[in-house]
Order: sequence, then structure tokens, then C-alpha cells
Amino acid sequence: MPPTARQKDPARAALIATAHRSRITLVLGAGLSRGAGVPTWGELVGTLWREVFGARALPPVERVPLAYPQALEMLARELGDSGFEKALRRALYARFERSSATALRTSTSSLASVTRALLRDHALQTPHIARVVTFNVDDLLEQSLGSLAGSALVSKPIVRASQHPRGDGSAVSVYHLHGFLPQSSRARWHTHAADALVFTDAQYWASIATPASFPNRVMQFALHDSHCVFIGCSMTDLNVARWLSVHASEVAADKASQFAARPEPSQKATRAATQRALARHTWVRTRGGDRDGDASSDFLSDWLATRGVQSVTLTDWDALDALLREAFPDRPAARTRAR
Repeated sequence: MPPTARQKDPARAALIATAHRSRITLVLGAGLSRGAGVPTWGELVGTLWREVFGARALPPVERVPLAYPQALEMLARELGDSGFEKALRRALYARFERSSATALRTSTSSLASVTRALLRDHALQTPHIARVVTFNVDDLLEQSLGSLAGSALVSKPIVRASQHPRGDGSAVSVYHLHGFLPQSSRARWHTHAADALVFTDAQYWASIATPASFPNRVMQFALHDSHCVFIGCSMTDLNVARWLSVHASEVAADKASQFAARPEPSQKATRAATQRALARHTWVRTRGGDRDGDASSDFLSDWLATRGVQSVTLTDWDALDALLREAFPDRPAARTRAR
């Protein structure tokens, strides 16, 4: 995006200004790993389905909206817990090749761009990225951070309620809300979280059934104490929609109660105050390659705005690096003190 276009994009300017002065949570989805060879949600389900059920037809997701988690539940029942975990890990990393530090320094892939932004921010005396929240079960981000920083200790995956971030801030905290399957099955046993996977239909509903569950607490706290920047997320995930809606409902109810104490409460003033309190988050998306893709993304952007999420639209994912360099520069003098 040329400089003149950037200047005319208020959502982009707001994101950069916010990143310079406030606490940020990077919320990462499957789009971050796709360029590194990790399959999409549909590719993963299709591969496993063919391996287990052969020619048996898998219904199109547009006809059965929950087809993917329901298919994964059928696969998990067929394979058993151990077999399902092994099949998932094999399918996730079948085409993945770890990038060298040299490649990560120059690549314009989403994964490399986010890795560099995290390390630039982490090196500052007052970092602005409070945490990373990811829905990916792979460890590509941790591998990339370790390769570029020269030490695996620069990041700490947090995958269950009994694990906590390092108190000294020496590592980037990476919260895996849908479980964790590192590439190496020989990784330390306590770093795995196959028991915390949120892949199948039953696992999704189980995560909803417990309001104070680990994923619910982490995401609701992130929405409250920081500005969430969603990257590589389709924003169609059932849990994401629920978290945003629950948060928006709570803020709206709180503002209505607050303004009810005024002598002459105004619905217009209440709505405006509610929207100001909600408008803290950003979805980084690209312009679709066809009209239907654009229409779907535009519809989502309009709906997300009602939940306090503004959209920054990039021409393509190669443009992400420029955005992150503006938002998270490596010059401390370019940053405003955190509030």
C-alpha cells in the first residue's frame, strides 16, 4: 500500500497509534502457518478423512456448517485418543520445512513478519505486546522465534491453567487456546496438550460449557486488559464470535447501568459511550480475490464493528510486514510510553 493510501486509512493509523502507546495482544490464526506448509482447516480434515474413511463422502461445509468439527469427532472416535493425536501431528507437519534464521530475516511471509515484530518489541525496555494468543496447535511460532533469536527460551508456550508466564518478562508468552502439538513427539512431555485440543464438535461444546475454563478466561481477559490484533484469523470461528459477543454484551449492560444514574439518561449518549468502550480491537485482513470473497469479508467487517473490532485491509499478506514495522518499530524513541 503506497504512503498516500496508508494516510487515508483511519483504521490503519489508529492501529499504529494504539500499538505505540498501549498493551497489545496478538491473536493469531491458521493463516499465519499456511505459508509454511501447514494445511488449512479444510485440507486437514479432508486429508484425515480420506486416510480413515477412504471414498466415503465428506459433506461440503457450506451445506453442513459444523461439518469439520463433526467430521473430526467421527475421526477421533474411529482412531482413539492416541491414534487421533498421531494422525493430527503427521498431517500438520507433513509439508512443513523449518526456516533458517537467514530466511526469517528477509522473508515477507506472515509467520516471519510476526516473528520479527515480536522480537523487535521484546527487545524494548517497555514492550507493548503483552501476550500472544493463538488458535494454532502447531509450534511454528516458537520454532521461528527460537531460530531468529538463537534461543528457544525467548518464548514460553502456555497451554493449560497450571502454567504461567515468566514473571521477569524474559520470554514471549504464547497462549495456545486450542491445545498444543509440537512438531517433535520427543519434546518434553509436559509441553504437549493433546488433552486440551479444541478440534471436534464435542470439544467445542465442552469449552463453552465451562464459563471459567482456561481458554475463556485468557481470551476474555485479553479483550479487557489490552487491544487485540487478529492476524491470520478468518473470524468465523464459533468461539471467537462467542467471546466477542459476550464481551460486547457485558460492556453494553455496564454502560446502560452507568448512564441510568444520570438525571436525564440519553439512549444516544449511552450507545456512543458503549461504542467508544468497545472499539479497541483490530482485524487485519486482505482484499479477497473475487467478489464473493470481498462480500464475505466486508460483511464480517461490518458485523465485527458492532463488536468493537475495526478492520485494516491489506492488498495482500506481503504488505503485513510494512504494517508491523510501523506498529512495532525497533527504535525505542519512536514509541510512546505505555499507558
